[in-house]
Amino acid sequence: MEKTYKFIFLSLTLALFTLSACGSSSQLAQNKNAATSISSNSIQFIHTQFTIDRFDALYMVSPDDELIKLNTDYKIEFRYSNSRLGAISSIDASNPLANVCFYQDFQAIVLLDRTLNPISQINLGDWGFNNVTAACNAGNKQLWVYDASDMQLAQIAKDRHTPIRTFPINLLSDEPFVVIKMLVNKENLYCLSAKGNIYKISLIGESLQKILSGEYSDFQFSGNRLLVLDQKGQISLYQNALELKPLNYPLAQKGKWGLLGGRLILGNGHIIWMN
Repeated sequence: MEKTYKFIFLSLTLALFTLSACGSSSQLAQNKNAATSISSNSIQFIHTQFTIDRFDALYMVSPDDELIKLNTDYKIEFRYSNSRLGAISSIDASNPLANVCFYQDFQAIVLLDRTLNPISQINLGDWGFNNVTAACNAGNKQLWVYDASDMQLAQIAKDRHTPIRTFPINLLSDEPFVVIKMLVNKENLYCLSAKGNIYKISLIGESLQKILSGEYSDFQFSGNRLLVLDQKGQISLYQNALELKPLNYPLAQKGKWGLLGGRLILGNGHIIWMN
């Protein structure tokens, strides 16, 4: 009976939040100091994706493609939006002083500082790229981008107009290779392909290794630990290709999970749960 009351209460809370969000966007704009609803283990905020930086600040993308940054007390600190560039494809907050906001539809990257003020905008067509499908921080004020049109991985700097370094995936793979996510960890670049494979690229030896095949929809790092999300929603710790350790967390949804202080947090588009 107690569980039934809790379920009814949560359902009513979610319904009231949804109605207020749809009926009064100005109310949220006026309440810039806190998320819509916060409890000891959840944040209620409509979002399409989120990520966390190394200082445990939470970045959420709203349905109208506004990027919102919350501090460790879950108070809204900063906001950013750019209606001219369409939907936000991905956010890389691994360097919170130069957040990478990638707009695939318009082939553009906006670098944002810690207060979400634009540092610069990179129009990838000006660099000769035709179909960049993923971008991430490379460190030292540089970026990695992947151009699926010629299967080329390129390292670029915001103050130049020619790639600093290229990595020809087309010479290392016989099949079409479309990268949908990239992250750098130490001397390696990790990639998720559209076919659900996860690859490790050695940035020193320039080698390409498929470490997991065919059934993955996301990956993230906790320190140097690689966590992978399969298409059934199970999150596992990667040891090697033959050893995956399933983590005892509720099933995640594609693109709706993150890491906060070494803990996993999960979201469903409305509520973010902190375990």
